[in-house]
Amino acid sequence: MSGRKRYDEEAALDAAMRAFWERGYEGASVAALERATGLNKSSLYNAYQSKDRLFEICLKRFSTRYGGRLAETLEAPRFADAMRDFFDALIERFEDPGAPDGCMTTMAAMEASAVSGPARAFVRANQEALRGAFAQRAAKAVTDGDLPEGTDCDALGAMLVAQARGIAVLNRGTGDAALARDAVRGALALLPKAT
Repeated sequence: MSGRKRYDEEAALDAAMRAFWERGYEGASVAALERATGLNKSSLYNAYQSKDRLFEICLKRFSTRYGGRLAETLEAPRFADAMRDFFDALIERFEDPGAPDGCMTTMAAMEASAVSGPARAFVRANQEALRGAFAQRAAKAVTDGDLPEGTDCDALGAMLVAQARGIAVLNRGTGDAALARDAVRGALALLPKAT
C-alpha cells in the first residue's frame, strides 16, 4: 500500500494551523510543527513540499473556518448592525477558550515580510479582500442612507481593517477580550452618521 497516507490529515492540518496561530510563521519551526502534528520532517515535506506551502494551506483553512461567519455578519440590513455583528463575531472567537489568542491572519499580516511566494500573496489578498468587503458594505450604506453622502468608503474600509487587526493584536498581547470590546465600542461611536 505504498503512497497511502498513514495519518489523519485533518488532525495534522488542524495541529499545524494551531502551531502557526500560537507561534506565528517564524516561531513555528519545523521541529515545532513535527511535535504539533506528530509527523517527522520527511513526512511533512513529502505531504506539503515546504513550510511556506504548509503555512499557506493553514492560512486558507483558518480563513475558511472562521471567515465565513464574519462575512455573513456584513449582510445585516443596517450598517451599524453589520459592523457591531462583525466585531462581536470576531471577539467571540477571542473568547473561545479552546482557541489561541488573537487572529492567525493578523499575525500573518504582521510577518508578511518573512513569508514568501503564494503564502505571502494570500496574506495580502486576504487583507485586501477584507478592506474591499468593508468598503463595499459602506458604499451600500451610503446608498441606503445609513451613511452620509460623500463618505470615503475606501478610507472607512481601511480604518475598519485597522480596527479588526488592532483588536486582534490587543487580544494577542493581553488575552483580554473586554479590552477589545471597549476598543470596538469607541470605534463604532466614531462612525459617520447619516443626517
